[in-house]
Amino acid sequence: MTRKTRNEWKTLVEQWRASGKPMTAWCREQRIPKNTFIYWIKWGIYKKNANIARNDFTELKRGDPTSTEGVLIEWHGCKIHLNHDIALLILEKGLYIIGRHQC
Repeated sequence: MTRKTRNEWKTLVEQWRASGKPMTAWCREQRIPKNTFIYWIKWGIYKKNANIARNDFTELKRGDPTSTEGVLIEWHGCKIHLNHDIALLILEKGLYIIGRHQC
């Protein structure tokens, strides 16, 4: 496999997402090592020059500590309601899964 540029990896990731195929099958067809592909999805294509504006986020303010209200996250048409006592590891895994699959 020849060395690819960041833009080439970004294009490959977009092609995989558009294909609707499972990552393992798509990587096999493209003859791309799955672990390499995962690296580029997680770190490579967004590592440098990530232009994330501050106004892309809404700061959550800590409210009443006795409150049992949760929070609603909306992203690409997906809505996720999180209970007040959600484990952070579950949240992290859930967001990772959603990031891999366009809603």
